[in-house]
Amino acid sequence: MVETRIRLLKLPEVSNLRVGKRIETQLNRYEVFYAFDVESMEKLRFVQDSAIYIQFQRQVAEPSVIESRVMNYEMEPGKDVTYS
Repeated sequence: MVETRIRLLKLPEVSNLRVGKRIETQLNRYEVFYAFDVESMEKLRFVQDSAIYIQFQRQVAEPSVIESRVMNYEMEPGKDVTYS
């Protein structure tokens, strides 16, 4: 969890990073999670294409992850995400 915070907070586009571990072991099959906010879909693509994020995925996430789930949410319901 600490390594996730250290690496992802190096990206200026990442805001409001949240990292946690599961509490209820019987109801939740995922061990840890991380979530972050970005201002637009363009900035999300920039984060995903950055060397820091790719290095994080290869060195931290991939060796420890059996299964992952990616979800994108729009935080401003009235905003047209086509131009984000």
